[in-house]
Amino acid sequence: PRMLLLPQGRDTVEFSVGVQRNSQLPVEGQLRVSASADYAIPKDRHDVFLREQRAELIGFKVEAPRERRAGVDVLSIRLGATSVALPVHKVDVNLSAKKLRIGVLRSRDDTLANVLGVGGLGLSWSELTDADIAAADLSQFDTIVVDIRALRDRPAARNGFSRLLAFAKGAGHRLVVFYQKNVEFHPAGEAFRGAPFEPFHVGKSRVTRADAPVEVLLPDHVLMSQPNIIRARDWDGWVQERAVYVPEVYSDEYEEILRFGDPGLDKEQGALLYARTGDGEYVYCALALWRQLKILHEGSVRILVNLLTPSRT
Repeated sequence: PRMLLLPQGRDTVEFSVGVQRNSQLPVEGQLRVSASADYAIPKDRHDVFLREQRAELIGFKVEAPRERRAGVDVLSIRLGATSVALPVHKVDVNLSAKKLRIGVLRSRDDTLANVLGVGGLGLSWSELTDADIAAADLSQFDTIVVDIRALRDRPAARNGFSRLLAFAKGAGHRLVVFYQKNVEFHPAGEAFRGAPFEPFHVGKSRVTRADAPVEVLLPDHVLMSQPNIIRARDWDGWVQERAVYVPEVYSDEYEEILRFGDPGLDKEQGALLYARTGDGEYVYCALALWRQLKILHEGSVRILVNLLTPSRT
């Protein structure tokens, strides 16, 4: 991975190093991972010998000190004259969600998968295929996430989306839909319904200023307070933009959580929408969260964990 995430309360992180031979000559040497004295690496060395084999994947486990401050440490990975620096982002995030069972309708982007997995939050998650959406027992999950633009080129997933909406009605369940393009959420010629209450129309609006001031309309809302209280500084240091493809028309059943906008334009209030549906919950998130998760921005990780954690009441 390009970087690792070490949340508060988690002492170990795992990752793999790939070694590839790109010449006719064999590759021979010792692969070594090193860190500061506070870190422990039970097996920090691995002998590599690639003669006929083209590549090898070697796994490592790193144990971090229990007492640590949020920030970034760096692991050093070396094989011969080649070295790589691997940042470890120590994030102040409450992981009471660590026992959650999460289903993910994946997109072509692997950011969310990397953050959820063993090199990130260490949560238990499974990828949902079109067949899973059509027939699997979805009640085994606490939360199902539709990743950014995951609905494009997946007519079978759109056809079976009613089962995801039915899942969202279950007690202790939450369906989280990250932003989709307007033409993907409203495909021409399809009566696709991706939200529990109508009307719900995704537009083309975006907030391009990454530093646009954020007004939290409902600071005590579950999305802003459980299990992490979202702080003002969690919105600082975002890159590129605040939100994309913001819903422009939606039912009064949806609660507006945030308000922000570009200078000189009307402020958007639909970038994060929440609704109770049956005994469960539905969330539509048009925040440009994935861009922040790519760099393991601390605030975005805290917001993500809140989105993943269903309300228990």
